[in-house]
Amino acid sequence: MTLTFKIFRSQGFSDTQVEPTAEKAAAFATTLRPDQLVSVSHVLDGHIHIVTVWYWQDGPPGGG
Repeated sequence: MTLTFKIFRSQGFSDTQVEPTAEKAAAFATTLRPDQLVSVSHVLDGHIHIVTVWYWQDGPPGGG
């Protein structure tokens, strides 16, 4: 198992830029099995919205 992440970014901070970024992250997270998903977080860095999806690439620890 490998803990990994995928980052989604948008330039600018408005509904027209933030929502598509969140939707892309949610669509990716939906492709994961529930036991793979660790967390989804977001941050606003200046005018860049960043959403990070953390997940177990080969399943959860212990082979769950």
